[in-house]
Amino acid sequence: MAGGVLTDEQAKAHGTFTEAPTRPELERFSFLDDDDRDLIALRRTDVASK
Repeated sequence: MAGGVLTDEQAKAHGTFTEAPTRPELERFSFLDDDDRDLIALRRTDVASK
């Protein structure tokens, strides 16, 4: 992987919130909507038959 892609400030903040997330932001990343379920269904396979 190439180095120097992030600035020092970006690297330090990586994986942290710069401010408290709003409730809608938390909900968006915590719950699946219909579009998410459709994408999952497209990729789901029957593991038992493998």
